[in-house]
Amino acid sequence: MGHASRIGLCLLILIARLLLSSRLEAYLVLASSDYRKQFADNGEVTAREIERVRSLPGLVHCSVMTVCMRAGKGVMLEPFTLQQRVETGLLAKDALNAQIEAASVRRIEVDPRANAEVLQRRL
Repeated sequence: MGHASRIGLCLLILIARLLLSSRLEAYLVLASSDYRKQFADNGEVTAREIERVRSLPGLVHCSVMTVCMRAGKGVMLEPFTLQQRVETGLLAKDALNAQIEAASVRRIEVDPRANAEVLQRRL
């Protein structure tokens, strides 16, 4: 199989995969200028939220963890891990809440547009 044939086959596979996907983002990026504009708008929102969180003193937990990490705050509470520990009995929910309160970790609500999930589209 020649080089051009391999490239053609790869393109065919890629196109078939895109056509069979339930996710619409790949199509919308190509077909919708409004959808592409949302990326830029949400990027600006994210940058503002990062600066806002960065300016907050003390320990914080963001509703959008990426914002806390990019603001240099780190991940104080990892929801999946904590949920698993509570569900498996390794950590009592009351004990978890007491630890969070004792550490003075503040929960910060971040603009939901700072989360990439708001741009996801499915059939």
